[in-house]
Amino acid sequence: MKEIKVDILPLINKLEAVLKKGFSRELLAGTYQSVFKGKGLEFVGFREYSSEDDALLIDWRATLRAHRSMVKVMEEERDLTVFFLFDVSDSMLFSSHNKLKCEFAAELIGTLSYAMHQVGDNVGMAMFSDRINPVIPPAIGRNQFYRIIRTLKDPSYYGGSFDLNYSLNYILNLGFVPKEAIVFIISDFIGLKPGWENLLKVAGLKYDLSLFVIRDPVDMRLPDMGGEVYLKDPFSPQNVLIDPAQARQDYEQASKSQISRLQTELKKTNSSLLTFETDKDFTGAVFEFFRRRQKYKS
Repeated sequence: MKEIKVDILPLINKLEAVLKKGFSRELLAGTYQSVFKGKGLEFVGFREYSSEDDALLIDWRATLRAHRSMVKVMEEERDLTVFFLFDVSDSMLFSSHNKLKCEFAAELIGTLSYAMHQVGDNVGMAMFSDRINPVIPPAIGRNQFYRIIRTLKDPSYYGGSFDLNYSLNYILNLGFVPKEAIVFIISDFIGLKPGWENLLKVAGLKYDLSLFVIRDPVDMRLPDMGGEVYLKDPFSPQNVLIDPAQARQDYEQASKSQISRLQTELKKTNSSLLTFETDKDFTGAVFEFFRRRQKYKS
């Protein structure tokens, strides 16, 4: 693979446009911040009361000392750790149109990382297939954001077999991903091995866990075909007569069942799931996920 195409600036602007409040980049960060709240509020000082303030916010002791109406200024204590576990295995290198699943996922991670960078959260990432490589420990700051973007663009990290069990075992034993960290697993979740349910449950109990399921349209449904089709087994002389309409129906049902099974397991730990199709814009889906999460967690 020559390159991974990751262009997040247009996506940030699209996400902000969804809010219909202008194109300030701080809007995306503000929406993320309102959903993933910090640990509390910290007193940072006083300021003079204005007509836009609620009169109940007036601090009367400070007002008496200053001889003018004063209100407390509080800032949210963030100290949040966000970690992306990103599937870069062979099945994520597929596309039936102009964007690979891994490119779609990389742009999603980059856009969300931008929001997290804006509010000062610790952000880290691991890319996995049947191994973990690379690992970026959580940190804050502009350099960390650009390090994540550079890593997402590096084609040398992509490819390999899919092993979610191995990656979950790995992350559960990482000392720098603390309990109750916000963890996103981004994958097509195709090719799950036995035992994934227990590991996902452990992760859901330990972390604030969300799964982003990335699917190409062909992962979800087969194209329409008329007539009947003969398929030949390359390892035997046997031919099989296929009804494309029935095959398409069975295929679509199997795809939906995979995602339904994930949702069932996640409900056991109050974890979240959102499905994306790579031929559709993810901006509206992200904000809908934020809104549903805010309502559910409040």
